[in-house]
Amino acid sequence: MSHKPVSERVLSTASGVFQCSQEAVKDAATLQDLSGWDSIAHLNFILALEQEFGFSFTEEEMELFTSIGSVIDVIHAKQPS
Repeated sequence: MSHKPVSERVLSTASGVFQCSQEAVKDAATLQDLSGWDSIAHLNFILALEQEFGFSFTEEEMELFTSIGSVIDVIHAKQPS
């Protein structure tokens, strides 16, 4: 498991899946702001996140993934305190 902050790991994963810079991902407010974030990329992003963090997301959690910030919030909530 990585010791990098969750936000850094999410940004890195997103930039790889959406094929853009981490700065572009960071500046995007919602999924509509990233041209590479379509339905297939969304599924690939979820799979990449599950691999990166070592846990699966529920359908309800995946529905919350409307922005990078919401992804980070869900991951924080899933991690043990």
